[in-house]
Amino acid sequence: MTRCGQLSRFAEHPRGRIATVSGFYDVVVVGGGAMGSAAAYHLASRKAKVLVLERFRTPHASGSSHGQTRLIRRAYFEHPSYVPLLNAAYRQWSELATNTRKAFFEKCGLALFGRPFDVVLAGAMSSATRHGIALEEWDVRTARARYPSFRIPDDHVCLFEPDAGYLLVDDAIKSMICAAQEHGAQFKWFEPALSWKADSAGVTVKTAKGQYKAAKLVLAAGPWMPSLLDLPKLSLKVRRVPLFWFGASHDLSKQAGCSAFAFATDQGFFYGFPALDAAGIKVGLHKGMEQVDDPLAIGREMTADDLAPVAAFLKRYLPSVAPNPSAYSICMYTMTDDEHFILDFHPRHANVVVASPCSGHGFKFAIIVGDICADLALKGQTDHQIRFLGLDRFAQG
Repeated sequence: MTRCGQLSRFAEHPRGRIATVSGFYDVVVVGGGAMGSAAAYHLASRKAKVLVLERFRTPHASGSSHGQTRLIRRAYFEHPSYVPLLNAAYRQWSELATNTRKAFFEKCGLALFGRPFDVVLAGAMSSATRHGIALEEWDVRTARARYPSFRIPDDHVCLFEPDAGYLLVDDAIKSMICAAQEHGAQFKWFEPALSWKADSAGVTVKTAKGQYKAAKLVLAAGPWMPSLLDLPKLSLKVRRVPLFWFGASHDLSKQAGCSAFAFATDQGFFYGFPALDAAGIKVGLHKGMEQVDDPLAIGREMTADDLAPVAAFLKRYLPSVAPNPSAYSICMYTMTDDEHFILDFHPRHANVVVASPCSGHGFKFAIIVGDICADLALKGQTDHQIRFLGLDRFAQG
């Protein structure tokens, strides 16, 4: 078996050596970001012959899966049905980190601030109660003592989830790609899928360099899904989302034991991470601002409108943090109308699995989404409860 980072022109595969020319595969995966890399990892580990077609070279900063860190939490305010998937994701992230000897999964806790009746806090409490998740409720005095740099309003409480934390994005994706390659998966970088077709005999995916045939297809292309899905009545919107880093005092650092944090405010849901390096704390506003018509033409430069809501948040809630960013990045959220995932078979093709979009909160689920994709592609079903993420909740065409 070849070692990751030292792969030969032909990657070893349990069935033999995989040629770098077009051929027949068990599964072609379109998109090599978080979801596609996870799918490749699980498919290849089950001895499937896998090809991944990726527009760039993963990890990269031109899609949805970048920006240093992503939150992982189980008291899921978005919907309690996600919690069993999160429980499985926690186990699989831990296993992958152990197997690859990469420290990309950090349980630092999450402090969620807001008014007691806020829908975000109520949703987190509901999920915690239903699924037995440890969630501590602090009054404002306790919260202020624990977070002296925060200006916490008198009418706020804090829900602290000790088992929450963050994933290091690039290291997590590299670990999945490495594991996939070591099991024989082939990745073709800088070769995006241009089109695909499917029938009872299999699928064919066309790129600028040729075409590839397979028994099954997994579509996991993030912001390129609207053009690839071929479902004109399905409304998918790509949003441009800015992320910022700010210099901060030592008490907001990982070394000082600062947790991740989030505030449910009248202006939106703001989240942040402890400072991991000299760039400082990372802060963002969940959900995008402007709609993106062409993911390749997205504006990458920071604007005053990008910074304004985050600067106002810092001024009100973290006044010791100067609102002059030390770094910034732009990513994309691909949103469904109800802001939940799509994880299902294509309605017209039982040999095509749809594993995106994830509406801006999917990275933490990537490893279990990959497992589910492998189930659907290889077995035609999964034991994981994903009915609530099905395409049948939308009008299709």
